Amino acid sequence: MFEENQNPLGFDPEQAQKILRSPEAKALLKLLGRDGGAALRQAAEKMKAGDLAGAQAAVAQTMTDPQAQALVEKLNRQQEK
Repeated sequence: MFEENQNPLGFDPEQAQKILRSPEAKALLKLLGRDGGAALRQAAEKMKAGDLAGAQAAVAQTMTDPQAQALVEKLNRQQEK
């Protein structure tokens, strides 16, 4: 488990908000919500509990989708700028 003040994802809340407002993130969240949001809710619960591996496992099936992979790549490139 991580401490409350630790950041397992490596970016601050302001960066997270910027990412979540992007069209790519919105499209990715839509893909993650195809199952009624169950995987996304499970991932959020795992993250809240400090279980990054569990959160990744919860969305793993969606992340095999080529469209999801392309969106993640685009988000990664934007963060590198």
